[in-house]
Amino acid sequence: MTEWWASLTLAQQIFHVIAISTTLVLVVQLILSLVGLSGHDVDVDHGAVDAPHDVSADHPADAAHSTGLGILSVRTVMAFFVGFGWGGVVTLRSGLSLPVAIIVAFVIGSGFLFIVFYIMKSIFKLSESGNIQLKNAVGQTGTVYIAIPGGNKGKGQIQVKVQGRLRELEAVTDGQEDLPTGTTVSVVKVIGESTMVVRKLEV
Repeated sequence: MTEWWASLTLAQQIFHVIAISTTLVLVVQLILSLVGLSGHDVDVDHGAVDAPHDVSADHPADAAHSTGLGILSVRTVMAFFVGFGWGGVVTLRSGLSLPVAIIVAFVIGSGFLFIVFYIMKSIFKLSESGNIQLKNAVGQTGTVYIAIPGGNKGKGQIQVKVQGRLRELEAVTDGQEDLPTGTTVSVVKVIGESTMVVRKLEV
């Protein structure tokens, strides 16, 4: 193993590191998603959270899966680097130059990104049922999946269980503090068709 690694050029080593590490991360993420552990389910007392239930209407699942999965997410970015890494490994092994390998790796990585995006989108559509009501997310504890700017300055995404299933939904926060990925939040209300208003949960 050591001799094989030493025989590689620096570029080949970099591509191998990218390919192997991101493949492992992506596999772990997919496994955790399948077993329902990709969200941090924390049982807390929500009685102290002011959660006005001013939901405008009962919205079915199509509102959730139409906005709950963006083209750029942790999984799709990981998929890009998986394709990028292995594309570079194969291209360099075939004897092509480094510039060509980078171009080919980028194209393959982009292909992986879109493939995973459409796969995940299809999975979400198939897993949703027609009677999901997003108002049931109010009062639930979730985790920030894509960072949310503070002060209602932009949208991010959260992972939260709604009617027993883990969802990825658009979210904003009325607090002034930015909420980075991994922050534990509480859903306080739903605005529009499918956007959650969340607040940082102080543990």
